[in-house]
Amino acid sequence: MGAEVRVAGRVAVVTGREHLHGARVKCTDLRAGAALVIAGLQADGLTRISRIEHIDRGYESIERAAQLGYVNGVGGGRFEPNRQLTRAEFVTMLYRMADKPAASTEAVFTDVPQNAWYRDAVNWAAEKGYVNGTGENSFNPDGKITRQEVVTILFRYSGSQSGAETMFTATYDSQFADSGAIAPWAKTAMYWAIYNGVVNGTSQTTVSPTATATRAEVAAIFVRYAK
Repeated sequence: MGAEVRVAGRVAVVTGREHLHGARVKCTDLRAGAALVIAGLQADGLTRISRIEHIDRGYESIERAAQLGYVNGVGGGRFEPNRQLTRAEFVTMLYRMADKPAASTEAVFTDVPQNAWYRDAVNWAAEKGYVNGTGENSFNPDGKITRQEVVTILFRYSGSQSGAETMFTATYDSQFADSGAIAPWAKTAMYWAIYNGVVNGTSQTTVSPTATATRAEVAAIFVRYAK
């Protein structure tokens, strides 16, 4: 883009120019991406920034979740952060966070094949009572998981112990305009997660309980829970 950059040990010396020019550049991490966006706004002409996923919302949490072994990519160096998460994927992430304990019984779900990559995770989660079926011995592994389902399962995993958040039920009910959409079976878990910083609202006044959770959202939730 025209600037001269010299690296001396851990110090970068930048000699700027009066006019930067647009160029093809690559984002290598969050801070580099932010700097390149600012430079591109100031440059003359078109700047194309590749690897822009590094400045996607939640990237640092995705990176940390990958380091902890909770999440994998989808192949080809991609993570697909905005893709909706399936029930099978979520249970597998939880299973990894628990260090993949063995189950002593087999789940009775008829739609979980013996050779399914997520079967061990489902067997464990069902045995522990963290997950239930969706009716008639079905688990619906490919079904998309909602935000309220995510926090409910995580609440069960944590021991289902309520704390000081119970004092704020009325506060949260009035703060979040869509609190009435939270299912009765999920409200305790949702407010536990909000109080403990495990989940954030989707805005100042909404929690979107029935919205489908994305891969990036759940990676961030797991990283916050693990702190």
